[in-house]
Amino acid sequence: MQKNFSNFFHFIFLLPILILLSCLATTNYYTGRTLLPGKKVVVGGIDNFLIKDIETGQTVRFGLPYMTSLGFAAGLPRRLETGLYWHFPESFETYLRWQANPRSFCYFDLSLNSHFGVFAFSYPYIKLGVSLSKEIHGVEPFLNYYVYTNAKLTEEFKETSRSLGLGIAIPIPRAQLIPEINFSFTGNEISKGLMMFNVGLRARVEHKKRN
Repeated sequence: MQKNFSNFFHFIFLLPILILLSCLATTNYYTGRTLLPGKKVVVGGIDNFLIKDIETGQTVRFGLPYMTSLGFAAGLPRRLETGLYWHFPESFETYLRWQANPRSFCYFDLSLNSHFGVFAFSYPYIKLGVSLSKEIHGVEPFLNYYVYTNAKLTEEFKETSRSLGLGIAIPIPRAQLIPEINFSFTGNEISKGLMMFNVGLRARVEHKKRN
């Protein structure tokens, strides 16, 4: 009982620090290839466990506190995929994306991605972007680019933030391990942004066959 109370006290103490020091999650943990219809995955990640200032090279944060994420995704017909993410403790996203190229296309995979999220339980935003990847013997290097905007149709809608991501999806039994580096910046000044290191796991949900 005393141990549980101590853990709860530490959580309450760390929560304001997590909220103040964390930033908008730029991770997605997917490539340019969408899930096949009926396929489902559970997605978990450790987001922003290392953040560096690109301009100065200084480490902004390393280790705790970092964000964790948990999500679910499902494949739909017409090369569509939908899903949702909860980036604890501050943002919740739902998304719909479409793989633009036919699955038979062998040179690369390209998806168009649209996310709608709520930051800090009060600030809605829209995230639009593309993901480009290429499968090479089961391994999928990928590149993504996103624009974040205020979802309210005001003057703030014109003020956008951007992110550029590089990663690789590595196959492991019934899952993909996905280390990802993201560059978060405003306007076109990537040299004045932040570089964030993240790692995610995208695990298949398999239904057991009934006898």
